[in-house]
Amino acid sequence: MDLVIDVVHRTYRSTSLLVLGVLGLVFVIGLAAWVIVDEAGRGHWLVAVAAFLWGVVLTEVVAEVFLRPRVTTTREGVVLVNPFRTVAVPWEELRGVETELALQIVVDGGRHSSFAATGKRAGSNARGRRRPAPGSQPSLDQQLKAGVAAGEIPPPVECRLFIDQGMNEWRERTGRPRSQTLQEQWAAVERPDGESPAVITWHVPWLVAFAVPAVLLIAVTIALRVMP
Repeated sequence: MDLVIDVVHRTYRSTSLLVLGVLGLVFVIGLAAWVIVDEAGRGHWLVAVAAFLWGVVLTEVVAEVFLRPRVTTTREGVVLVNPFRTVAVPWEELRGVETELALQIVVDGGRHSSFAATGKRAGSNARGRRRPAPGSQPSLDQQLKAGVAAGEIPPPVECRLFIDQGMNEWRERTGRPRSQTLQEQWAAVERPDGESPAVITWHVPWLVAFAVPAVLLIAVTIALRVMP
């Protein structure tokens, strides 16, 4: 049964960010490799080391900013993976989903935005799209593919659709009645005072992996400046 339920959960990644990230990696790695080979061939080993460190630092930044961001729904809640940190919002703490210019998950006392899911509202074409005939309602996957292909579903709305489906699955699994208002449902949720409604995890391994070559790069740059 769990396998059947889990199929409602999805992951969204921005195609434009992925393309920029891949192009950025190709450019950075290619340029760094060219400089390293050229400077090493001339015997400028310190410059080659600096080029290598620059390549490492820029590669990490490109991967973190363009390739890592995503929106995922799980059995436990919504996960927003942004540059430098990940925000996990349990289903019982989710108060609303906004899609004005970017996907925003509303919780008590604030909201959390997604770096991956951004875009304007659907235009008039989406509002005027012909509805399917009764009895031929397409699945969520079919709606998403058709809408995205036609440019009628911006990324925040696309994410909201499968977040709503994940919320419905959570309600069915936990027995939360849909007839209750949101206020009644959330009033029944007890949370210890002072506990954050969302779990925020900073990408500490990435920060360390970025800091080490960055510090080494600074040291090598200083060494190059003081060299006669």
